[in-house]
Amino acid sequence: MKKIIYISLLALVFAVSSCKKDSFNTFEIEKANPVTDSLLQAKYLTPFQQAGVMEVTLTPKGNEVKQVFYFFKGSGTKINMVGKSRKFATPAEVDVKYATTPVTATIDFTESSLFSSIITDLGSELTRGADYSYAFTKVHENGFELEGIQYGDKLTVRILDPASKEAKYIADGGIQKDYEAQDRFYYATPFISFDVEGKPVQMVVDPNFSGTWLFYSNAKSEVDWQNNTTSYLPTVSHGLSYITSSLGDTLRFNKEVPIKNVILKGLVWNAERTKYKALIQENNQEKLVELKEQTVPFYSFTEERTFELGETLEREFYFSKATIEEKMIYDIVNRVKLPTKFKIDFDKLSSDANYSAGWSPELKGQLLAIRNKAKELNPDKNITSFEFDFAKSRDFFVAYELDIHIGLLAKYKIMMDKNGVKDSIQYTNNILAFKVDLITFTDHKFYGFDDPVSVPMKVPENTSAAYKIWPQLYDFLKNFDDAVTHIHYLPALQANQPMRIQMKSMKTNRQFVVDGIVPK
Repeated sequence: MKKIIYISLLALVFAVSSCKKDSFNTFEIEKANPVTDSLLQAKYLTPFQQAGVMEVTLTPKGNEVKQVFYFFKGSGTKINMVGKSRKFATPAEVDVKYATTPVTATIDFTESSLFSSIITDLGSELTRGADYSYAFTKVHENGFELEGIQYGDKLTVRILDPASKEAKYIADGGIQKDYEAQDRFYYATPFISFDVEGKPVQMVVDPNFSGTWLFYSNAKSEVDWQNNTTSYLPTVSHGLSYITSSLGDTLRFNKEVPIKNVILKGLVWNAERTKYKALIQENNQEKLVELKEQTVPFYSFTEERTFELGETLEREFYFSKATIEEKMIYDIVNRVKLPTKFKIDFDKLSSDANYSAGWSPELKGQLLAIRNKAKELNPDKNITSFEFDFAKSRDFFVAYELDIHIGLLAKYKIMMDKNGVKDSIQYTNNILAFKVDLITFTDHKFYGFDDPVSVPMKVPENTSAAYKIWPQLYDFLKNFDDAVTHIHYLPALQANQPMRIQMKSMKTNRQFVVDGIVPK
């Protein structure tokens, strides 16, 4: 029977081929096939047309990411369509067209429906809108199964009682309320976590994409983080879409995630919609777990950012090779507001005990020595701060990198001021670097930059020909040369001030704290 249906549908496609505009438009089947079969009308179309409220789950072919919509009966042949996401939270009226073929009934939601706006990402730069013309393939007690005419997308329709709690919730604008609650939480405390074997399972729930970035690492040493020259890969990192339940109280991930001895399934709101709990399965039992909440990440900048800045998140990779999950991670990471610039205020460092709390005395002395060196060369200027930026791509350095775990530093600035006129001494590209022999993986160390003018990094024939560097700057940076550096986020000292970031060299056990500047 199924084969007969497909043969008939194939014949239908050829019969209406003159209506095809291009390969990304569905066939206008309703013009060639009006409703002529009363049995098919009674079996499929009449129950569909008489249903007051329907829940519709779209599963695009070749894409496991599902989307949920609701249909409400409108005037005449029209229905009101609303989707379980930010993009489709406002109801749209759609003029639906019905037809029958020799073997089944069909529905065309027309190009004005939300279906043509749903972008189905199939990788390798191939995207398309979802099917909007469907054929019925199955009827069950409370609904139907349908298949897209052009692409083979699946629709699962569940008829709801209009008087039910979930139908009333959706009709009263529940989807918009769901999004607003998720959005408030995202901007207040974007990072949430629970512990597995003493390490945080970190999540960022972004309602803008109806997606979650899940990150877990049990790395304990440099060897765990880096294997030769390949990118660091965490134990678990997923970009997961989620579907919000009919009443908006549960966010179900599109797939379950095993993490050590637990399986993470989703998140559940409290009654006030102010906190999530994690829905996990442990020892074959489902349970809810309390979550920690922070405005800053639970992971060190080192672990998390090394992954974020790795080759799997380069733009070229995004378009050419990335999976749907990797693209979800890329999109969420690029919306999270994390510092990429760091600043040390010299005046506060020398005079404010709270500001320099947590500093190793040696590093404080070395930073103040850098200020004194700059003052010696610029006696008429106030030396205000020491700033540095993180690069966003390894392409800046190719094989010449400051230790990968410090975060690929790109630029240092010593800021100065004279009567409100700002100036700076800048060192562009990495100051300390090593060249990796890609055959033997032998490190050849070099130093960079003439004193005190910024010049591009040059690879000398031998180390004796290396450029000179300020001894004061070298004394500070050598604490982190060829060292694993833990970089942790800390709260701001006061409201409306920058978050602070602690950087600790695991080679020398020395640490300092900087202000983190979030890009606008």
